[in-house]
Amino acid sequence: MRPDQVLAVIQDYLDDMSKLILKWDGLIDKYVGDEIMALWNTPLAQRDHALLAIRCAYDLIDNAPTLRAKLAARGLPAIAWGIGINTGPAVVGNMGSQERLQYTALGDTVNTAARFCGAAPAFNLLIGWPTYQACAEYIAVDEMPGMQLKGKSAEKFRVFKVTAIREDKASPWVPFPTGAAKEVTA
Repeated sequence: MRPDQVLAVIQDYLDDMSKLILKWDGLIDKYVGDEIMALWNTPLAQRDHALLAIRCAYDLIDNAPTLRAKLAARGLPAIAWGIGINTGPAVVGNMGSQERLQYTALGDTVNTAARFCGAAPAFNLLIGWPTYQACAEYIAVDEMPGMQLKGKSAEKFRVFKVTAIREDKASPWVPFPTGAAKEVTA
């Protein structure tokens, strides 16, 4: 693609995804190329932060056909993304140099979420055990046995692919929109 096309694709993607993250009370930490790092439960506590993140991920995947159609209408290629969520402690605050500070999160929880994201197939959500525990009554999952994470060669993690979600414990299950997201718009 030409540089202007790359910028157009990235801008449309970041615009659409950022709006949905903010809708679900996420804090956009940073953009790293085409990756968005978002945080929940900071700087203010959120009671159901893990579930908010998962509901946001559902919308990010559910929005794929709309974004892909918008790109196609402009003659731009279809794109795909995977999502990783992890729950746990992190060092959070203003970090950097005296010349430039940035509010961000650091630690193994954050690094592991990035590894989940990198391992997630297109339009799938991978989560860790702590996130599953926090949301088990609201999500259906498939365990991804034996998944080895980059940079974590000495450790094995329980990794789950979220397959369905529900509003509350009595609601019917709604499948994650992975299949619809993968359909190419003509």
